[in-house]
Amino acid sequence: MINFYQTLKALDIYKKVIIRDLLCVEYKCFLEDRTFKFWTEVGCLVFCTSGKKIYSSKGQDLAVAKGTVFFMKKGAYTGESFFEEQYCALMLFLPESYIGHSCPNLII
Repeated sequence: MINFYQTLKALDIYKKVIIRDLLCVEYKCFLEDRTFKFWTEVGCLVFCTSGKKIYSSKGQDLAVAKGTVFFMKKGAYTGESFFEEQYCALMLFLPESYIGHSCPNLII
């Protein structure tokens, strides 16, 4: 299982801006697996710009398509990919100190 935040922060293949502990990434999914597992140590505001995915955490599923905006709290996730169109998203990783601790895992 990969640490999504640390992986995106370290890879040079994505357009990104890092300001102290904030990370903003233009994420393009290059995974070829239909399902995948990951975790993130930092919550993330996600705006899907193309493609679609399903994210699952703690029994909650969220179908994401172009135009969907949601918050992904830190934790472990399972994802399902669809390959009709490449999944792309703008992602803003925000430490809990910026948002508080009372957010549910996935918010539409």
